[in-house]
Amino acid sequence: MGIGFYFPGSETPFPSMRPWRPTSPVQLEAVDRVLLETVNDALAAHYGAPLAALPEMLDCEAKLLCTLPELDHYGPREHEHYRGPIYTKMFGRGPDWPDMEGKRIFAFLHADLPHFDNVFRHVKALGLPCFAYVRGASEAQISAIQCDAIRVTAEPIDLAAVIASCDALICNGGHATIAAATLAGRPMMLIPHNVEQVLMAHWLGLGKSALPVGVGTSDEVLGQLVAQLGNDAELAAAAAAIAARHEGHDMDKEVAEIVARLEGLL
Repeated sequence: MGIGFYFPGSETPFPSMRPWRPTSPVQLEAVDRVLLETVNDALAAHYGAPLAALPEMLDCEAKLLCTLPELDHYGPREHEHYRGPIYTKMFGRGPDWPDMEGKRIFAFLHADLPHFDNVFRHVKALGLPCFAYVRGASEAQISAIQCDAIRVTAEPIDLAAVIASCDALICNGGHATIAAATLAGRPMMLIPHNVEQVLMAHWLGLGKSALPVGVGTSDEVLGQLVAQLGNDAELAAAAAAIAARHEGHDMDKEVAEIVARLEGLL
């Protein structure tokens, strides 16, 4: 049970974790062989039986993909049953938007990750109201960000309420945040900082509902992406279309059904 990242699939070789790079089946098979040898060495050290193939690690009586096909790290899979996202709800303070006109941009970012300071500089230049929830920021960083157009908090927030009140989102790409924004139909700019987040950003970018930002993205391009997030009607329409496909998703209902399924396996 979990998000798509934990279930590469039942086929061999396992899919590439960098689908934007040309990779041949021969290359993937070579990686699988090395990984299989490593897994079998670990099993042997603990008196376990060796695996004939990597997908045997994932053999189970029930597979519960708790995500959406659009958020699957290996791309939408035609024959999988997606239960929809299951995540812990965030509770805290509600949104505190600047008293000004324009599309509202919610920023949820970690201060120690790439582009942090420059993102807010571009948001400020855009002149749209922004509410920012930042983690790990120093008082100096918060002071530099805060202005008439940007209000900042480091306190826990009511994520659902904030997303419901915003028009677009900038975040690093945690599954729970992206899932909540996707179900609400909000376009996103994603600044991932690990492979899991990069994969989600890749597929959402292909679906034209999000704007992925790479570590090496130039400041000029970053500014263009921030402006696009605030003004691109096609981006907003693509995000709204995904939300419409999953309208009625009831996380509490899914949790109850999953618990019943697990109890049935006991």
